[in-house]
Amino acid sequence: MVTTRRALLKASGASFAVILLDGCGVPRATRCRVALNCDVRIGGKSYSGRSVIEITSSPELLKIGDAPVRHTYVVGEALVVDAPGTPIFVTLTVPGPARTLPVAVIEAFFGSVTGPDDFGEKLVRLARGGSRGRTVTIALKNVPRIVRFTKLTDPSSIEEVSLSEGNVSDAMPVLDSIVLRCQVTDEGVTRQLQKAIPWIYSMSDRDFKPGHAGDDWSLAATTTAHSFIGS
Repeated sequence: MVTTRRALLKASGASFAVILLDGCGVPRATRCRVALNCDVRIGGKSYSGRSVIEITSSPELLKIGDAPVRHTYVVGEALVVDAPGTPIFVTLTVPGPARTLPVAVIEAFFGSVTGPDDFGEKLVRLARGGSRGRTVTIALKNVPRIVRFTKLTDPSSIEEVSLSEGNVSDAMPVLDSIVLRCQVTDEGVTRQLQKAIPWIYSMSDRDFKPGHAGDDWSLAATTTAHSFIGS
């Protein structure tokens, strides 16, 4: 029976589990560094940003049903684009069908992910360097959430930046267009948030959503430090 992608992603929750075992049945970590390059247009002008992240499959075995699986996560930071007013941040949170950034990257290179085994095999292929030098575009539906802070020193001033029909508000810049590309790289993981929002490193989830009710699905209530810093 073929597992639907919707059921698969729902079952995996916030993370994506990957089966990656060597010939002896011993788990081994898989790591692949990817450069993210973002080009946006705001008010008819172009701006860009770049970030290098690392997709890592944990060596610790978990259990989902009867299968040994491993958690896949991101090491690195959100991408920063210097834009009018305050910078905009392409977060590590993907609200689209892929649900996670590792899946979004894999789908950009190899097409739809059909399950944990398929994802694991494609991640290994990517890590082996066969796609090195190839630049691919992450589908618009899988582009991570984009936010900004109207006041960089105030976490509560967070607001989402979205695509528009070309009309730009002075108070709330919106994107005319966005293109997010990725490429396998040997470069080091970038650190750039220290310059823009240094408080993020000491920010707890509770600080982002003080006093919010349990059924509050607002941007502030659903944003965490891990939206900006991988773990």
